[in-house]
Amino acid sequence: MDDLKNATTVKPTRGFGFYGQAAWIGLFQLIFWVIVLMFPLIMFWTWDFSQEFQRRSVATTGTIVKLHVKTRTSGARRLEQIDHEVQFKTEDGTEVTFIDRTIGNIPAQVGQTVPIRYVPDNPEWAKITIGGVQKRHYTIVYVVLIIGWLLSLPLAHLMNRAQRRHFRRYTVRSE
Repeated sequence: MDDLKNATTVKPTRGFGFYGQAAWIGLFQLIFWVIVLMFPLIMFWTWDFSQEFQRRSVATTGTIVKLHVKTRTSGARRLEQIDHEVQFKTEDGTEVTFIDRTIGNIPAQVGQTVPIRYVPDNPEWAKITIGGVQKRHYTIVYVVLIIGWLLSLPLAHLMNRAQRRHFRRYTVRSE
């Protein structure tokens, strides 16, 4: 108890205080952990969505009826995205047309037949499945998210050490 009576508060230098380094470290840490904890949720959601589609969908073929070319410029670069309008018949003979935006710039021409998957209950929920691209797409997402999450763990440790050092330096000291 005597230590507390004799203790003095070290005044932080300019720029510290409530909006100082400790507050910014704490805020950064909070944002960091929210993002890190969102990785497994995003991974699970994308995996679950993919599995649900694979489980409920049926394979068939469709014909590309139109290409939608979107051009954007970013500085000196010209970016081109091609969406494919595909028409197919369901098992009951209904003709359905959808625009596939999931794969990107696959080499395809109007009139070309492509493999697709669609959900019989909702035929508009359909995707082109050339070469299993979609399975690889989700695998890449999982790998990137896992690597990001693993790299975040040492960074969190370093942030905790810096915060502890800061609090030791700028809190109560006894004389």
